[in-house]
Amino acid sequence: MKRLIAVLLLAALLIGTLAACSLIDDLFGGGNADVEDYHALMQELSALTEYMFTGDVTLELGNQFDVTVDLFDEFNPMNFSITGTVSHLHREMVASYQHRAAGGVRMFDMDTLLTDDFMYIGLVSLMEYTLAPTLASIGIDIADFSVRAMLGGYEYLMVPYEGTLTDMMFAPTELTAGLDIEPFLTRVGDTFTITLTGEDVRTISDEMGAMLEQFAHGDGMGNAPMGSALDDVSSRLAIADLTGARVQVVTAREREGAFSQNIEMRVPGLIDMQASFSFVPQWITPVGAPRNAIIEDELEELLRNLDFNVILSGDTELPTDGEVVVVTDLGILSLVNPFLLDDSHLELIALPVDVTFTVAVVADSDLTIAAGDLIVDADAIEMRYTVATSTDAPEAVMMSFAADRAEYFLSDSRFNMSHLRTNEDRNVAALAVAEQTAAGITRISVYLASNLAALDGVLRLDMRLYLDIFTDVDYAILDELGMLFGMDLTDFVMGLV
Repeated sequence: MKRLIAVLLLAALLIGTLAACSLIDDLFGGGNADVEDYHALMQELSALTEYMFTGDVTLELGNQFDVTVDLFDEFNPMNFSITGTVSHLHREMVASYQHRAAGGVRMFDMDTLLTDDFMYIGLVSLMEYTLAPTLASIGIDIADFSVRAMLGGYEYLMVPYEGTLTDMMFAPTELTAGLDIEPFLTRVGDTFTITLTGEDVRTISDEMGAMLEQFAHGDGMGNAPMGSALDDVSSRLAIADLTGARVQVVTAREREGAFSQNIEMRVPGLIDMQASFSFVPQWITPVGAPRNAIIEDELEELLRNLDFNVILSGDTELPTDGEVVVVTDLGILSLVNPFLLDDSHLELIALPVDVTFTVAVVADSDLTIAAGDLIVDADAIEMRYTVATSTDAPEAVMMSFAADRAEYFLSDSRFNMSHLRTNEDRNVAALAVAEQTAAGITRISVYLASNLAALDGVLRLDMRLYLDIFTDVDYAILDELGMLFGMDLTDFVMGLV
C-alpha cells in the first residue's frame, strides 16, 4: 500500500510543486521599473489566500537517466492536469487530477482534499485502475467487477503527512532567489518573461534539483526508477552540457484579477518540461472532511481479506491457467503447534486468536501483535500470520497475492512465479514470487495457507525474504521453517532465483 500511496502523492506533488516553484521572487529590484513591477506582481500572486487554480504539466526525462526501457514505454512522457481550489481561511485545498501516460493513454484520475492533518485521496477510480487489471491477470472475469461494492461504502483514503498545510498547498515560492533577474527579464504590457539559456541555466541548478526531488516524495518512491531519476537532477545539471538548454517563465496579470503562468524547461538529453497554470481569486466554499474515509491499515486489511464472491457476481473459481498455474501436489503443510529443537533459531508465540495455537517466529525479532494478526521483523526475513475467514486455502493465498500486486510489487521489476500448490481438498496452499527490481534487489514473497477447523477459517503466513542481505543463519532459519511446516521451503524458494 505504501507504494500505491507514493504514486498518488507523486502526482499531487508534481503539479503542486511545479506551480509553486514557478513563482520567482527577485531580491534585486533596485531602480529598474520593469523589475519593480514584476516584483510587485509576484507579491500580489504570493498574497492570494482564496482562489481557484488549473494546471497542465508534461514531463519527459532524457536518455541521461539510468531508467529501464519498460519505464520509458509506460510513463515517459507523462502528463498531469489539475483543477482545484485553495482556502487559507477554511484551511483546505481541493484538487482533481488526471494522469496520462505516453501516447495519451489514461492512467488514473484522482480527487484529493488536503486539510491541516490529513490528505484524503479518492479511491474508486484509482482502485479500478489498480485492481481490475490485477484480477484479470490471474484469470478472473472482471465484467461485473465493482470497486464500490468491494470498498463497502468507503470512497477516500485518509493519509497523514509530515509538514504544514501551507507547505503542501498549491502556493507560490522561490526559484531564483538571490539571482539578479534584470538581464533575463522582458516585458510586454502586463506579461513578464524570464529566460535563461545555456550556462545561465546552471545558476539555478540547486533550485531546479530541489524542485524535482519533491516529485519523488512518499514512502517507497525513492526505490522506484522515476523517483531515483528525479532525485539527482541537481547534480546532473551541475555537470551537464548546457548547449541548447533553456528555462523560461512567463507570468501575466489577466482580466478581472486572474493570473497566468507558462513554464518551459528544456535541457537536451536531460529533461523536457512544459507547464501552464492559471489562478483566479474568488471566495471558496469549504468542503469539510469526508465521513466515508478509511485509513491505510484498514484498507490493507480489507484488500487482504477480499471475498471474490462479494466483489464479483456469481461463483468465482480459482484460475487454472493464465499467469497462475495450479497444481495439486502439496501434501502436508502444518503452520501451528510446531515442536522446536534445543538449538533452534526460532521461538514459539501464541497466535492472538480465541483458540490456543502457537506458531514459529524468528527468535529475538521485533514483534507486533494485534487481534488475529502477528507481524515479525527479523531484517532479512519478515513474517505475517493472519486469519482469513469464509474461504479456502488457495483463495486465501490469492487474496494476499492480489493485495501485493496492488500495493507492494514494483511495476518495472522482473518476476518469476511458482505454481500455486494445493491438494485435492484445497485445505493447504503455497505460492512464491521472486522479484528482481530495476535497482538489482532480489525480494521473494512466500504465501502459505492452511485451513483450521477450530478457527472456522484459514491461517495465512505471508513471508518476505530479502536475499541480498541473507546470512548463513537466515538460510538455516529457512531450512528449519521448511522442516517444521512439512515442505522444503528452501527448494521451493531458491528454484525461482
